[in-house]
Amino acid sequence: MNRLVYILAQKTSDKFKMSLNKISILWGYTSPWLGRVLREKRDILSNPRKRKEKLKELEIILGEKIGWKALNALILIKKFKNNKITSTNFIKELQIELGKIIDFDINTNEIVKLKVPKNLFFYILWGNERYIHDIIMSIEGKATNPRPNFKFSKESLQIIFDNLKVFFGDKMKNFKKIIEKYIEKNPSLKEYPKQQATIKNVHYFSSIKNPDLIGDVEVYYWYGFLNADGSLYMDRAKYTIFFGLKERDKERVFRFAEIVGYDKKKVNIRTIFREFKGKIIESKRAEVRFGSRTMYNDIMSQGYTSSKDEKKTIPHFIFKLIDNAEIEAKRSKMHWWCVPSGKKALAWLLGFYDGDGGLKAGRYGRLYSGSEQFLNLIAETFDCIHRAKSKGKPTGFSIRESYYLVLGTELFSAMLSSFKNSMKRKRPKFH
Repeated sequence: MNRLVYILAQKTSDKFKMSLNKISILWGYTSPWLGRVLREKRDILSNPRKRKEKLKELEIILGEKIGWKALNALILIKKFKNNKITSTNFIKELQIELGKIIDFDINTNEIVKLKVPKNLFFYILWGNERYIHDIIMSIEGKATNPRPNFKFSKESLQIIFDNLKVFFGDKMKNFKKIIEKYIEKNPSLKEYPKQQATIKNVHYFSSIKNPDLIGDVEVYYWYGFLNADGSLYMDRAKYTIFFGLKERDKERVFRFAEIVGYDKKKVNIRTIFREFKGKIIESKRAEVRFGSRTMYNDIMSQGYTSSKDEKKTIPHFIFKLIDNAEIEAKRSKMHWWCVPSGKKALAWLLGFYDGDGGLKAGRYGRLYSGSEQFLNLIAETFDCIHRAKSKGKPTGFSIRESYYLVLGTELFSAMLSSFKNSMKRKRPKFH
């Protein structure tokens, strides 16, 4: 069996149980208390109010002394609170769950050893406890679809390492060496899971070089979305395009996959862990990643920058579109936002808004960026009456100051009208 999978799947003993005496003392009682409860087959704290208080105390103790590793025990307490499990079964299962993750010194009232249960460890590795388990079964030939020669992709190894680092910090140095050795011994690893060599519609962004010839505004919308939530990179002659959003907006990711000809079955839904103020925050994302030198070059040819780039700019074709729109507007005596070339430029802005914008008070649109200069360039280019303002000191996961630009009512309305199939949750109800 693949050595790395064995290391990932190191077991903790299911046979070890924490003694009733230890749990009693950990919970703040005298050592014989839980033993008496079991022998007399009586309910734990039959008084509902006291029961609630004492269970809350146990949750706090586990949270403070054990933290995230007590997840299974905390779930067990919740079941007991909701009367889905009897007192006897609750105590027996609590013995098993606590025995998997801690040892408790009665004399010092200190936890002296921490372990991680197998299913929780698998969950930490991938955000899904079944994934690693199923891989092991498949490699060992115990699954319906045996894969004895299974290999992790480089991206999967990086995801596993990043997840472990969130939980275990600098203790992961040895594991990093294992991963490096694994990559060295397997030089033909895929770059990412579900890797697709190319896509069907490799020329989707090719016509953007000649904006006068394009009738469909959607291509501009997706270019703007890629500016906000995409990234392009080249590594050893491999040209990669990436696009990902939170799971609640996965419909947009599936739509992008559809228009570029990417197999929608290969859209990856994965769990991401972050540490924030001492807590582990979990989120899910929908992502597509594929290689295409043709599409990479077409996108980059227009001065592409992503939201992660320090120096951001507006794509070249936007200025050409607006020049054309102003000429069209003079002939038709309309504002340039309302003519075909203007709508194409606004569709790009709408894509950027869907990626890095938000709806305020149900009717006002805002753009967000770490660059005040970039937002002001957008304001000047699109005749916005407002200018960028600071959001204040960094909050949440931000490490640098960020800015916002309020889109005037007329500009916001014109932008939304440029392309009807944008992200629904960011459109006001009246549009």
